[in-house]
Amino acid sequence: MSVSIVEISDLLISFLKVISAAFIVFEITIGASVNKKPWQNRFIWISLGVAIVTLVWLLNAALALNAEAIAFLYPYFFGFLFLLGPGVYFALSDLKIANLTYLLVHVSAAVFICFGRWSVASAVPLTPEYVISIIQSSKPLYSIFGQTYIGSDLILYILLPVQFLVYGVLTAFKTKKIADIVILTLLFGLILLFTFVYTTRFDILNAFIPTAAITIEIALFIAVLRILIVKPSLAAAYKKALAERHTNVEIINYLSDFERAQQDFSSSEFNLDVLITKSNIDLNSWRNYLEDEKVSFTTLKKRIRINYAQRLLAGDFLDQYTVEYLTQTIGYQSRTSFYTAYKEITGKSFTERDAPQKDL
Repeated sequence: MSVSIVEISDLLISFLKVISAAFIVFEITIGASVNKKPWQNRFIWISLGVAIVTLVWLLNAALALNAEAIAFLYPYFFGFLFLLGPGVYFALSDLKIANLTYLLVHVSAAVFICFGRWSVASAVPLTPEYVISIIQSSKPLYSIFGQTYIGSDLILYILLPVQFLVYGVLTAFKTKKIADIVILTLLFGLILLFTFVYTTRFDILNAFIPTAAITIEIALFIAVLRILIVKPSLAAAYKKALAERHTNVEIINYLSDFERAQQDFSSSEFNLDVLITKSNIDLNSWRNYLEDEKVSFTTLKKRIRINYAQRLLAGDFLDQYTVEYLTQTIGYQSRTSFYTAYKEITGKSFTERDAPQKDL
């Protein structure tokens, strides 16, 4: 059943207002999330964000019959909608702006329309009362300015979806990413809704239009922020995991070189600083490794020293040298500290070493 836009439920109008406000947060979040990107990427994403916010506000203002918002936004921000196509192309493709001429080619439509609208609005200011009179006379909103320097504004409502479609297809073929295609589809759907609302008499609009707008806007909000915040976070976590895995391999390779590791750990002044220097592996990597293995540096040092002692003992070391010399060779200052470590690691006292031993 067709109803007047004024008869749309208060709940839908409230939703439209809340979502419009949420898109201000959306733009701020975009600015914050691209803060560490190169300046060109920041400029592109922020410009795209402004264009999306303009689209949402213009559409929701019309659906909620907010004449004040339309009177302010329509003359001064309508041209920003023509940044949507170039914006998604450069932002999603992660392209850089080659030079000023290259930039002007892509934004020329937006610049031309903005300056044209500003000149018309400065000559004949648009008022909320006039917007309401257009709606009450059953005229579509695109006729607000009547005849402009390009003739009827209806031409712009034909060019807008066509321009975005061209850039959208180029973007989809360039990135070939499902997430990007979802964003492009949602934006194109929102542009079609905007075009329909502004080129149709208000008395034939029905409640399906604001419901569709709300649904698409929520989905777009989530989709854009997902690729800017969630996806990079997951990618960073994945890269970190790969880096840690690579580092762990280096540490395992170092410790698997028994002679080298045992010689290094047998230094009487051996500590983490010495280990970093000897192994050429940074402190954080060692800390992460020890945390993953749930072992302290002291325990690791004891294990390697006692393993070194066992290797020497298996070669009849004590037939030629004393226990004191063995103690010093593996890095301990006294026999007592050596005996204590031996008992802790093997589970047997040093005097029981010749007894059959369980696997370590």
